[in-house]
Amino acid sequence: MPRGKRGGGRGRGRGGGGRGGGGSRQNQFQDNRVSFEKVDKTNEKFERFYNSIPIVPEGPERDAFWSHLRKELPNSWRFTGSKGHALGVRDNLVNRFFPVLKGIKHEGRPVELPEPIAWYPNGLAYSMTTPKNVVRKYEPFKDFQRFLVSETGVGNISRQEEVSMIPPLLLDVQPHHAVLDLCAAPGSKSAQLVELLHAGEEDRVARALESVKSSGTGDASIGEDHGRSTGILVANDVNYQRAQMLVHQVKRLNSPNLIVTNHDATMFPSIALPSQTDGAGNKAGKWLKFDRILADVPCSGDGTCRKNPNIWKDWTPQNGLGLYITQVRILTRALQMLKVGGRVVYSTCSLNPVENEAVIASAIERCGGSAKIKLVDSSDRLPDLKRTPGLKDWSIMNRNGTIYESWAEAAGFEQEGSRIVPGMFPPEPEENIPLENCWRVYPHQQNTGGFFIAALEKLSEVRAKPEDESKSQNKNWTFAGVSAEIKDAVKEAPFEKTIPSDSVQQAKRRNNDANEEAFKYLDPEHPELVGIYDFYELHSAFPRDRFLVRNPAGDPVKGIYYTARMIKDILISNDNRGMKFVHAGVKMFMKQDAQGQDICRWRIQTEGLPIIEGWVGDSRVVRLRKRSTLRKLLVEMFPKVATDQKEDGTETGGWKELGEIGEAVNALGGGCCVLRVEATPNAGPDEFSEDLTLPLWRSRASVNLMLPKEDRRAMLLRIYNEDVELINHSDPKQNGGKDVKRETKPESKDKNASNGSIPAADVAEESKARMENEAVEQETIQGEPVDQASAVPATDRGVIALEHDMESARDHIEEKRLEVLEDEERKIAEAMPERAGDAQGDDYNKTV
Repeated sequence: MPRGKRGGGRGRGRGGGGRGGGGSRQNQFQDNRVSFEKVDKTNEKFERFYNSIPIVPEGPERDAFWSHLRKELPNSWRFTGSKGHALGVRDNLVNRFFPVLKGIKHEGRPVELPEPIAWYPNGLAYSMTTPKNVVRKYEPFKDFQRFLVSETGVGNISRQEEVSMIPPLLLDVQPHHAVLDLCAAPGSKSAQLVELLHAGEEDRVARALESVKSSGTGDASIGEDHGRSTGILVANDVNYQRAQMLVHQVKRLNSPNLIVTNHDATMFPSIALPSQTDGAGNKAGKWLKFDRILADVPCSGDGTCRKNPNIWKDWTPQNGLGLYITQVRILTRALQMLKVGGRVVYSTCSLNPVENEAVIASAIERCGGSAKIKLVDSSDRLPDLKRTPGLKDWSIMNRNGTIYESWAEAAGFEQEGSRIVPGMFPPEPEENIPLENCWRVYPHQQNTGGFFIAALEKLSEVRAKPEDESKSQNKNWTFAGVSAEIKDAVKEAPFEKTIPSDSVQQAKRRNNDANEEAFKYLDPEHPELVGIYDFYELHSAFPRDRFLVRNPAGDPVKGIYYTARMIKDILISNDNRGMKFVHAGVKMFMKQDAQGQDICRWRIQTEGLPIIEGWVGDSRVVRLRKRSTLRKLLVEMFPKVATDQKEDGTETGGWKELGEIGEAVNALGGGCCVLRVEATPNAGPDEFSEDLTLPLWRSRASVNLMLPKEDRRAMLLRIYNEDVELINHSDPKQNGGKDVKRETKPESKDKNASNGSIPAADVAEESKARMENEAVEQETIQGEPVDQASAVPATDRGVIALEHDMESARDHIEEKRLEVLEDEERKIAEAMPERAGDAQGDDYNKTV
């Protein structure tokens, strides 16, 4: 007999069709931010349901489970990028801040330091349990927090929930894999996948560069990858606004192997590849099959109540019941798109077996059973991660709080319209599905949120049976009665409809929405590209067939982007096929207004620099070795190159104050170049221990690092432990060019700090006057730009050459324009909380 009372009101959680569960996300964020402690953390149905399954045995362990669920979640983060770079940022943080934090005592007891997450590879993830009130109270913690925020802003650190880091690691991504993240926003797991895709790439590219340059060959500039990863990541989200937030998160990793799409994961369209011609000359269509797929699906999110405490009052059984069918459809579609031998990882931040083990069993059943789909035993992976095997038996609670042990029991009581279906209950023994191979992570095991993960492998091609013939929908279903033949799918076949036709029609209408970007590839011999090759002396082995623009006309007007070869194949093959591509390509070149016919107006962007810098000729490379010189370039924007002439004829200032790069910069022709910061073995106080590459612009009278202010400040904080005001010599309104320090660490206490080069106050005031004078001169110039040095007496040339030539004015305008764009991106991100519902009301609970 069913257990529990028949009475009870209507469940508050929204379910069905992906319209998510867990209550209003907006209210949760507001309450959570006001006070975690004030939220009532009791719910009779919630507690009775999980005690009845039971997911943890009765006694001390169950007490610990509920106790941890009522505690606020610790902060956690991981260090991103290549392994070498990530280790450098981590060591910087640990060596700089931990010794100071270790000495803090709160209420007579030492505070707990952030600790490395034991199971995460290479010690590149940390967790911190220090309460917020302690962090706010002590100055060293404020400095530590400022460093975290700064490094997060430039993409060196990802603030991510600990359990959210698990699924990408179980996928076992390799550099040649085609990977799909079906429900990707807000993007922290996608960022992990990008890093795994590019693992080891720096070393491979370095070896390839050395080989090509030493051999003197390299004419094959079409189709060669020279050590770069050949795989791709397709990151998808159903909502366009969330997809844009996803772009904001992952584009900081600057991967040319990434595409962001905007489709419903339950009916993700097949992606076409270039047609192949058979022996008879007939063209045959080809479709992309993925090596790895992550399905981190929308769920009720009751495992996240440590950071979303309103789940306690909003939880109802309907939340999980309503999402079950959407989850089964997503996993089924993932298995259809998977290569034979490929792997899908399914995950949720829910504890409910209806959303977890039941979904796994139902999707396997739809796809032909355990002979077609294998539930992988991952017990040898992440050995230091504490987890519990998946459930093999469980109960179901209806919206009134009644608990059923089996479908036969539920069928006798549930009325028409009930959400409960046979697939929600444990599979029959003869189905032979080893659900114990799933992983359950509980809060009390290692002080995390609740999480579920399962890895599935495709053993042979599948054709999913119609939904109304499966356990996930057919309420008359019995295992013994299934006799429908499940045929293998034809290789490379487009996906078969698995959802109601009205949903298909809705999707077709959505495909006409104006969300698609225009991606047009340039001819490798396009005049603008040829000019770029010549100016930068680009090595002939660098791939020249992967440059694209983002406008319907296909003209290089403002920006030129670069993609991996497979991304190009996908974008071209799926043009006008209804695919909704939101983002692709790394910005490689940006058009810059510049004086002089011999100046290339396309400057290398920071995003694309790591891809191209090794192929740039020596004539456009400046080498820097001293920390003090880099500090000057970071603090001072547009420092002048032209010198001032004294009465005795000697020259001062200008390039002479640019340290060891002064002569090279003075001799350098105008335009963009590569600033290569070179490490020195056994580096001294004014030397670097790690290589660094930055874009540098040489105008007629100045030089400037082409970095956003946010990146400059982050580098100053990371390298020099300084928080300083930047000096913009091209801005006459700035406060006299003074280097104003805010909460700057004393130089004498930081062996890595360097004073650099700071102008004296009287010189700064004189500079201000000179710039104001030149600004007036500029306003009188009409028509074509002129060389100001020839337009004024020789005695005034040093004054005019300070900075404000027409070039620097344009630089200043460009800088302001980029700041506006960056601000707009920031507003988009801030307007969309990590788990906020989309415009259609989908409340997606996702760990981030």
